[in-house]
Amino acid sequence: MKTALKNLQPFLDKAVQSYQDFAGENCPMNAKEFTSFHSACKAALLHIALLTKILGFDDKEKDQPDLLDLIHQAKEELKNENDLP
Repeated sequence: MKTALKNLQPFLDKAVQSYQDFAGENCPMNAKEFTSFHSACKAALLHIALLTKILGFDDKEKDQPDLLDLIHQAKEELKNENDLP
């Protein structure tokens, strides 16, 4: 599995380089082209974020509790504090 993930590293490098090249161009001033330009940048960043998540570069998220866990914990604390059924 780790070998398969390492095979994705060149794609991450290429995605980052492509984003830098594209985002470094002059942003069009026409509203339609501006929207397309920023949509393309956003899509590239989402692609990069997905690859980094797959490759395990976002370890800080692994140390953070899941949002649903935090909500459940808060409800339990309120229940215990207020003796709610």
